[in-house]
Amino acid sequence: MGIEEHDKVMSRISHLPHLVASSLINAIICRDPAMSRYCGNGLRDTTRIAAGNPQMWMQILLGNKENLAKGIDDLIKSLKQFKEVLSSGDRVNLLKILQSAKDSRDLLDEY
Repeated sequence: MGIEEHDKVMSRISHLPHLVASSLINAIICRDPAMSRYCGNGLRDTTRIAAGNPQMWMQILLGNKENLAKGIDDLIKSLKQFKEVLSSGDRVNLLKILQSAKDSRDLLDEY
């Protein structure tokens, strides 16, 4: 794998997940530190990588910012889809989105 392909892949499978974990914990605990009292294993598991060294991750994220920006755009699109189906109460499309996510996640267990 060449450097450019490596950076594209890493932006999606490593850098974007770190950014998401950091964003999620900021959206929950930074907004209301009292929420940490109610946190269970799901939130701990989902945000574990946000505990990484901030100085190191700053360098990684800035070093791959162009590829990461594309991943952020895709993430925003996905979040907007969730917001739209939730706002409209569209159970059919919500189920489709959740099923697609489950099917995609199941692929990780094949490797």
